[in-house]
Amino acid sequence: MRKILVGLGNPGAKYENTYHNAGALALEGIMARMLPEGDISPEKSFPLFGFHKAEIQNGDIFIFVKPKTFMNDSGLAVKAVLKYFSAKPSEVIILHDDSDLNLGTIKISESTNLAGHHGLISIGNETGISNFKRMRIGIRNPDEKIRKKAEEFVLKNIPKKKMELLLGEALSAGWLELRKNS
Repeated sequence: MRKILVGLGNPGAKYENTYHNAGALALEGIMARMLPEGDISPEKSFPLFGFHKAEIQNGDIFIFVKPKTFMNDSGLAVKAVLKYFSAKPSEVIILHDDSDLNLGTIKISESTNLAGHHGLISIGNETGISNFKRMRIGIRNPDEKIRKKAEEFVLKNIPKKKMELLLGEALSAGWLELRKNS
């Protein structure tokens, strides 16, 4: 079995540790902490995306893709990924930030509801496919008194304590669920 995980985000140091990069951060977290060192291939790079490949003990192959496009153009990268790997949509899992979920929450879903997420909308527009399996990574502050609009905080840097929450136990559980249900 082959699974292609695509971690959405924005390129460049300016955006590296922002809430909108939760998908890319989760992808890196999975590669760094959940796979034995040495089991991941060196990065192979193309103009629209880069990827690493890992074979798990049971023979499953996981391909970890990081788009080089900005979030709102994610569809260009995902379209190129589908073509390069001759992949079926059922092999692709999109990892992305979700401002409707609290920080530290991960949900695996398959839905055509793109929830106004510009990266997902771009993927739908470019590929004609909107029902990819997704790992939704919560970025909402559970303590906020008045709900902020996502655009008010998605490009802000994540404080260290919140980064630990973002990449902690929930990510481990999400990875295990992906491996089990893939």
